[in-house]
Amino acid sequence: VDSNYGVLGVLASGMVPDGEVMMTEDSARAGRLSSINAERNGVENVEVQVTPWVSDIDRPYDVAAYAPKPFDPQEMVEQKIVDSMSLLDESGRIIVSAHKNEGGNRYEDFLNEISDRAEVLSKSNGYRVIEADRPEEIDFNPRFETRSYTADVDGIKATFRTVPGLFSEQGLD
Repeated sequence: VDSNYGVLGVLASGMVPDGEVMMTEDSARAGRLSSINAERNGVENVEVQVTPWVSDIDRPYDVAAYAPKPFDPQEMVEQKIVDSMSLLDESGRIIVSAHKNEGGNRYEDFLNEISDRAEVLSKSNGYRVIEADRPEEIDFNPRFETRSYTADVDGIKATFRTVPGLFSEQGLD
């Protein structure tokens, strides 16, 4: 999930040499950099999918890995966690890593809230790695609200619908 320009996917590919790794990114630029990173590291068992919504992927996985960016809004991170869990097979698990000052504590609390088992696997220099099992039942409803604004662009009135974390989500820049 948000493979951080392929870093997570390249690392994961070495852990499952006979398996497949799906790297997701939400921009074409990040997706291309993920592909380049995999290619330059000689990784062949990865696929890169550019999608803003992890839930668009159409097959199940054993494990999802996610390292949210420090500036990602909490509600979007929670949505990506829930969407990722929806793709896991019955015995699947998600691994989330974040610094305690950048949401790590909140994400650990959230995983404890929605999963039957969430466990801190490692703590180092303020970072924590948390593993959680896919719950039997989960609320997949959106954890954020879309916003709308209307702007005049060269005499044309246009309405834009945005989500938290989107650049210039409150108005045109």
